[in-house]
Amino acid sequence: EVGGRTFCHYTLGSDSPLAIADVTGMPAFEDVPTVRSLGVRAYLGIPMRTSAGHHIGSFCAIDVRPHPWSDQDVQILTELAHSALREIELRMALRDAHGRVEEARERERRDQQRARLLGFSADVALHLSQADDLKVVLQRCTERMVQHLDAAFARIWTVNATAGVLELQASAGRATHLDGPHS
Repeated sequence: EVGGRTFCHYTLGSDSPLAIADVTGMPAFEDVPTVRSLGVRAYLGIPMRTSAGHHIGSFCAIDVRPHPWSDQDVQILTELAHSALREIELRMALRDAHGRVEEARERERRDQQRARLLGFSADVALHLSQADDLKVVLQRCTERMVQHLDAAFARIWTVNATAGVLELQASAGRATHLDGPHS
């Protein structure tokens, strides 16, 4: 990581390439950290801006000796920068598309779960309204739980306040007996 204002900062502030053949004697660039730390003398940078107009970096070449950059050098680096930018934008688009697909799958999963729960609620409500005997109602509810929730078994317990215990009232699925070691 380089601190301070770099050549790339100057490049990003422009819409055109920045070509410096020799930074020696150029006061605007004497404080660029890489001039001292790396001995940079020449710089050619192409601003990289997405199609949405966001500056994301610069594509650059440097030299430690004076280097008069030719029009062909600028053209080659510009083409390389555009190729890199296209690849970056394609990857960003692919990442965004994957994100949208995952969001759609999550919405579909939630919708299916909501529909399943609504079906379960409607089925239980129907059975609650069709029976007078509480044991029959509770038994039908446990059967609906096993069916709609794809559970191995379901149980309904009630509190016996006098005895201070839970009592099994209904059971469906595997191990359905109401007494003994599985209750």
